[in-house]
Amino acid sequence: MSQVPRLPFPAYAVGLLLAFACGLALVRREAKHRGLDVARLTDLGVHVVLLSLVGARLLHVVADGDAGRYLQRCTSHTPADCLAVFRFWEGGLVFYGGLFLALAYGYAFLRRHRLPAWRVLDLFALALPLGLTFGRLGCHFHGCCFGKPSDLAWGVRFPAGSDASWAQSAAGLLPTAARASLPVHPTQLLSAMLNLALFAALYGVIRRRQRADGELICAFGVLYGAARFAVETLRADARGSVGWLSTSQLLSVLLLAAAAVTWVVLRRNARESRPPKTG
Repeated sequence: MSQVPRLPFPAYAVGLLLAFACGLALVRREAKHRGLDVARLTDLGVHVVLLSLVGARLLHVVADGDAGRYLQRCTSHTPADCLAVFRFWEGGLVFYGGLFLALAYGYAFLRRHRLPAWRVLDLFALALPLGLTFGRLGCHFHGCCFGKPSDLAWGVRFPAGSDASWAQSAAGLLPTAARASLPVHPTQLLSAMLNLALFAALYGVIRRRQRADGELICAFGVLYGAARFAVETLRADARGSVGWLSTSQLLSVLLLAAAAVTWVVLRRNARESRPPKTG
């Protein structure tokens, strides 16, 4: 068992900053190597960063059931804190909200500027898991997205007053939130490792065997959807649900299914478009 230290800087905000910086740097590098418009894709990357924050925050407020809490802090809190809903750097982002809003905007952007959509999406497919690796490390040191209690050797304790301590105190597992949490599954670190492995698979294996534009973004959807669904079963933080599935699990299933079908179609179209062999 290990204790998560308190860092002397805002870990969540630093994690987001590293995620976006590394992702954008990779997009620029790959765009240059593939002969794409680096300046135009840099513009797109900056827009995507901003919109992904908006989408991720919106889904958190709507799907995680926190709209009432933010409204209460604005109307009933003394002093009133109406800006709390905008302070995303303190935590409270749902990745899928940012992903889907960014994809919708990106599609419109690529159509308007007549850029090859699938080829560009493949660049961002490489950047996504790399960025998510740093983002989840920020989650770990911030203390959000924590796991269920665990007696396994990989269990981690969060400091007194952390989100895990408060949740366990409210559930009667701790006498007070002024104590360090019980050991929990390190879901943030697990997510970071899975995302790093996904990046390695996309960049080092699937990219080299790619037969059609769009395969990388489809592979990301399939593999990330499966990994995210699995990690969600170990999480214990408060978040929205649809039936017995968390919101993110439901969206993971939809993403995986859509990506798998699209991948099959792209492969089939690439095979059919090849010129027939001549003997």
